[in-house]
Amino acid sequence: MPQLDNNKNENSSNSSENENSYRAVKNDQKNKEDESSKKAAGVAGKAALNYFTAGKGGQIYDKAKKIPGVGKKLDKAEEKLGKTANRLTGGKFGKTAKKLDDAGALDAADKAMSLGAGGQNGSSAGANSLNEMGNSAANSSDKNKSSGGMLPGGGGKKSKSSTNSIDDSSDSSENEQEVDMSGTVGGTGFLKNPKTKIIVIAVSIIFFFILGLLMAVVAIDEQQEEEKEEEENACGVIGSCLYTVPGFRNESKIYKQNMDISNLKVRLMNENGTAPVPNEPLVDFEKYILGTTYQEHVGEEADTKAQAIAARSYALSRPSVMGNSNGTKLSKENGQWILQLRNSVNDQTYCDPDRGYPSTKCGAKKPKLPQNSKVRQWVAETAGQVVVDNNGYIVNTDYAQSVQIKWNSMAKSGLDYNQILLQHYRSSGAAKIVSMNCTGSGNNNCNQATGDYAKWLQSGQSWSGIYLGTSSHTIGKSGCLATSIAMLIAKAGVSTNVEGEFNPGTFVKAMNKINGFSGANLLWNKVSEIAPSFVYGENISVANYSKSDKLSKIGELVNNGYAVVAEVKGNTGQHWVAIDTVNGKDVIMMDPASDSSNMWQQYNWKNTSRLVYYKINK
Repeated sequence: MPQLDNNKNENSSNSSENENSYRAVKNDQKNKEDESSKKAAGVAGKAALNYFTAGKGGQIYDKAKKIPGVGKKLDKAEEKLGKTANRLTGGKFGKTAKKLDDAGALDAADKAMSLGAGGQNGSSAGANSLNEMGNSAANSSDKNKSSGGMLPGGGGKKSKSSTNSIDDSSDSSENEQEVDMSGTVGGTGFLKNPKTKIIVIAVSIIFFFILGLLMAVVAIDEQQEEEKEEEENACGVIGSCLYTVPGFRNESKIYKQNMDISNLKVRLMNENGTAPVPNEPLVDFEKYILGTTYQEHVGEEADTKAQAIAARSYALSRPSVMGNSNGTKLSKENGQWILQLRNSVNDQTYCDPDRGYPSTKCGAKKPKLPQNSKVRQWVAETAGQVVVDNNGYIVNTDYAQSVQIKWNSMAKSGLDYNQILLQHYRSSGAAKIVSMNCTGSGNNNCNQATGDYAKWLQSGQSWSGIYLGTSSHTIGKSGCLATSIAMLIAKAGVSTNVEGEFNPGTFVKAMNKINGFSGANLLWNKVSEIAPSFVYGENISVANYSKSDKLSKIGELVNNGYAVVAEVKGNTGQHWVAIDTVNGKDVIMMDPASDSSNMWQQYNWKNTSRLVYYKINK
């Protein structure tokens, strides 16, 4: 008996172990099915979104999944959706989803949806995956009602389900079933089965419920990214300027300081100077000048630049004139240069150009300043410039509205900003406009050249692979003329319509947008659409000129202030270079194909066959 009892206990123990093992396997199987159901729900959701967003829904969905909070909500929605579909089909949805997952079908469909497959004409990968799961589930539950694996009312061609290739002994009878793969969401076989209808309805209701939230959150996220990108690419914001200042001048009074001011920040003070403006961070000095110009005076290019330089000179000299009192102060705080100014007419009023009304002291309804605004560009072109006297002392350039009106009138009469400022502040001791040493932070992209334009090359650069127009020719292969013209535009310092940094690549991209090439041939007149002040003049044949006549003609054009490109290979081929200057009998060039600068040492003078020039209207 003891032996029998031992056997009984052993058998009982084995039975318990087997049962536990069985349960563990079943639980593991269920977990995997739940996970596959969740994945299938996500594919179905992407397919639905693609349908209603012209194929962009999958990308929106992926993006939303990365947003904190939203991604978790979508994960939970997918999980609930998969479990609901699985429950409504008696577990068949999960089994079929796992088989498709094991076969890689769900991953393939998910990738297709992320790449924008479908739209209103399809969403085929996601829809077919969901369709296949619905048909398999319906077939398995209606075996006795179907004939040869066809769904009731199917009427389509039979094919083996992809689940047939999956080895699953517990579902061998299901693997032997054939399912109707001809049905789509609008097909007859698919929607005639009540259970598959429920699946589609469940998927649709839940995903349309989260669609509004999803689109709203993604829209906000995209806007934030765009604003961040705009801020990173904003022009008119210089990284740092080093102001070497011997002192300041207010009328006849001199304030000797001998300061080297770098990386200057502005602290905005309240109107009476007793405290900083609440919740306003320190502002980069050059951004402060942009915001002050934007708020106080914008007119023509000349008087707007005059305003920026006057605002900069005034801001730097103001603390000395005020004796560092009434909240106005220029000093170092823990190694950081800080300029305190009252954000009011007591000193200067500043409007944050990146926020607009109602931030800071922005005028009523004054909008955020667009990143491609000419104001940003004009102020950026004056970065670091101040009005000084003969001894280098920065002049206190105070101004009033009547002064600004006068400046605008002077600009309209044809005076440039140097003339405007020197005429107005001559009696205050102004002698010249000087530029301090400014180093860009990489985000001063208003018409600023990338690197040393004189050393731009067509080959071996980041832009070399860009195509010229619709041709098969790239800048690296055939872009000598485009590169040469880009050099001359950068040298001239004229305004352009190019977004971001100006270089041969961005120039060609801009030309491509306006059909600026015929094949690979640059259209001369189109250049002015990119650089309005860079106006096509004439195409002159000099092939039969003597060397002295060629030199004379080039010198005449350059001395008249024209930007000139020369074709230097004549009958031996074609190559264009940009003319820099004429030095005696030498023509100094900027060559996009070499680092040589002497044109006729590099290329035989006899092969200089054409000269094309542009007028520079500033």
